[in-house]
Amino acid sequence: MNADTFKRLMMPSHRRMYVLAFRLTGNAVDAEDVVQNVFMKLWEKRDKLSALESPEAYAMTLVRNESIDLVNNRRHDEVIDDVKAGEPDYDMASRLENHDRATKVLSIIDTLPEMQRRVVTLRDVEGCEMEEIEAATGQSPGNVRVLLSRGRMAVRKHFSNF
Repeated sequence: MNADTFKRLMMPSHRRMYVLAFRLTGNAVDAEDVVQNVFMKLWEKRDKLSALESPEAYAMTLVRNESIDLVNNRRHDEVIDDVKAGEPDYDMASRLENHDRATKVLSIIDTLPEMQRRVVTLRDVEGCEMEEIEAATGQSPGNVRVLLSRGRMAVRKHFSNF
């Protein structure tokens, strides 16, 4: 795959990749770094991308994993710094708790039926508009709303069981 084909295939996903990375890292600079790293990984695997059913979904998975790794590594470094300083950081404790909740929610979303998972991910993780979701899934507006509602209810139900 040459550079032009790669750009045509992957650049339309850039905005969604950045939005997902930003939501998971909570930081614009980190989100840019994550997206850059993912594009480098995609470029290294460019010859295998055309064989994938959905290169965009693969890219989003890479962004998600890279973002979670970045946050986990940073969290680990902050805990070590706090232990070395001898002072607990209560703000960091709340950030750790929020990150744990987000990780649990993402793992619950991964267990949803395929179409619910796709709709919830597009809407609540990637921030897509309803019209974009309808176009991406081929579902009617009513079906998208039902899938989103059922998916969110399932997430709430399973999250309360944690």
